[in-house]
Amino acid sequence: MRRKTPAIFVLVLGGLLFTLSGQVDRRAAATLYERGVRAEAAGQLDDALDRYTEVLNVDPRSSGALRRRGIILYKQGKFQQAAADLSLASEITSNDMEVLHFLGDARLALKQYPEAAAAFQRMLELRPGGSTVYRSLAEAYAGIGDIPKALDAFSECIRLKLDNPEPYFERGRLYAKQSKYRDALEDYDRAIALKPDYAEAFYARGHAQGQLGYFDKAAADFTRALELHPEPEWPDRATALMFRAAARESLGRTDEALSDYAASLQANPQNVRALLARADLMARLGRTKEAFEDRNKAVEVDPTNGMAYIARGSSYHSMGEHQKGMADRTKAIDLDPNNALAWFSRGSAHFLLHEYRSAASDLSIAERLDPSNAEIHEVSAKAQAALEQLIASESAAQPEKQPAPEAPGTPAPVVRAPASPVRGEAKAGPVAEVPAPVRAAVPAPAPKTPLISEAEARRASSLKLLASADLLIQQGRPEEALAERAKAIEADPTNAQAYIARGASYHSMGEHQKGLADRSKAIELDPGNAESWYLRGSARFLLRDYENAWSDLSNAAKLSPSNAQYREAAEKARTVLQAERTRETGGAPAKRSTAQAARPAAAGQGSAASPNPQDSGNAEAHHQAGRNLLQSGKFQQAVEELTLAVQMNPRLALAWNARGYAYMRMGQWEKAISDFDQALSINPNYANARRNRESAAAQVRK
Repeated sequence: MRRKTPAIFVLVLGGLLFTLSGQVDRRAAATLYERGVRAEAAGQLDDALDRYTEVLNVDPRSSGALRRRGIILYKQGKFQQAAADLSLASEITSNDMEVLHFLGDARLALKQYPEAAAAFQRMLELRPGGSTVYRSLAEAYAGIGDIPKALDAFSECIRLKLDNPEPYFERGRLYAKQSKYRDALEDYDRAIALKPDYAEAFYARGHAQGQLGYFDKAAADFTRALELHPEPEWPDRATALMFRAAARESLGRTDEALSDYAASLQANPQNVRALLARADLMARLGRTKEAFEDRNKAVEVDPTNGMAYIARGSSYHSMGEHQKGMADRTKAIDLDPNNALAWFSRGSAHFLLHEYRSAASDLSIAERLDPSNAEIHEVSAKAQAALEQLIASESAAQPEKQPAPEAPGTPAPVVRAPASPVRGEAKAGPVAEVPAPVRAAVPAPAPKTPLISEAEARRASSLKLLASADLLIQQGRPEEALAERAKAIEADPTNAQAYIARGASYHSMGEHQKGLADRSKAIELDPGNAESWYLRGSARFLLRDYENAWSDLSNAAKLSPSNAQYREAAEKARTVLQAERTRETGGAPAKRSTAQAARPAAAGQGSAASPNPQDSGNAEAHHQAGRNLLQSGKFQQAVEELTLAVQMNPRLALAWNARGYAYMRMGQWEKAISDFDQALSINPNYANARRNRESAAAQVRK
């Protein structure tokens, strides 16, 4: 919790920090600044902002006004504006610790991690030590991707304050990201010892237990996390139930696992991973129809999910509908040509259907994409051996039909499912159920065809170069990665993914026009690829070309209507574009500030307590959007949606409580308490809001 700076101290400092710029009216500036301080102390933040802005109109380099305005803007969630003010203030007075801390926090909120790290490092130069600063620095390093430095910063944070459970939990999560699950367990154990009701730590420890194969302990941890968070709106509820289901499934407790999968899907019917995991269990139980229904639903929920198509393809093959199965696996390849499992799955199906040329081609590409996968190598060798025998038989050119040659001792390959959700969180996929067909005679000899066509060879070479470039990016060698991506385009000029990848390199190096040109080429090659439109639109948005950004992002959303990320980006671009047009025309009435609009009217003071029906409907839509974002862990975006909800309907207690919960997850305890108070003022019997408020208040007391 931040200590509040006494108003009189701020006033004195502010007066000292006013600078002359030409003929600055110091007396007028000081008077305006004093009014701003009084308004801020009275909680009239909008008035205070207006006064500080007037000061800056008189003296643009008033560090006091920049400092106070920036901090207010940060507290209102206007991070971009806050960062601009605080950055200038830090240039004028480079040793102001509070300015640096708020600046670093604003940069973190904006995901500007290198800039955030610089601010926190400057704080440590001015005043070494400080557990909170090291924790923030660790978050910045983690955002950059410098995990060793992030771990060191968390360790220093822990050394300086041994009784704080949060740094243990955060460090444990970093260890888990590196697959160091035993180290993660130690940190989660310590966090739970310090805070026995730490639901998030139980949840994370459950996942780590599952990764290590301790399924009984994993199930117990997920159960405890669910007991601590019984409320339906807990964002991790659906996932916790899914992971517990996977743990129970691994323990052979099938009925309990099915019950958990059902509860997970009730909490979040759009959970594709839960649908695929349950379908996998259904298939193993011989419940083919139910497995197909779940897999078909997964495709409907997310038509861009390659794993869903691979899984549904397995169901089609198991039902003898091989053309549909092949079509699904081809779709998975179209969605992600770098997905080795998609090539492997289609190649295996070709093999089982005695289509050896196609099998050898697909499996060869799978090998190149995943050269360390022994199972792919094994199946590919079997397909190659079968193909060689087929070619030898064709070469004999005997007049009568020959029996279909079979590779001796080559049992049908099996496409194994990726690890269960507990063992491998990022994967959930199918088990191949393609029955081995009855051996049949080979058709009349056909003309010899190459093992892999020239086009397939070019594509495989291009994909291999892209994989090499990705590895170079991970090693921090962006220039070499750019060169590899350029070679990938030379190898296959029709590969849209290569242009997308090179465009990313160009943008990262500041060569935005080249980046846009590459993404435009990707769209030209594949106009139906929603990702290309989204990436070009995102780049245009960052370059403030809002009109074209909106057009591109709208196309992405139309091509992939179930993708919430695309819809949110298009809506954001539309909102910013409208604001830009309003500023240009000057014809639109000024909107109320967030603080004004979100403040409910007192009883008997007007219409705020009785929103019109249209606003109420829109408020509920924003409320639901915010809840969905909460479940996805996108807390800042959730706050933005829920703020719109309470603006439109200040009597919507559910939205106040949900926004308070989002603030809690972001560690903004005072804002959370304020929102819970609003919810309770509307509905004094709102038990969940009261429980949340007590949790937030306990954090503040610490």
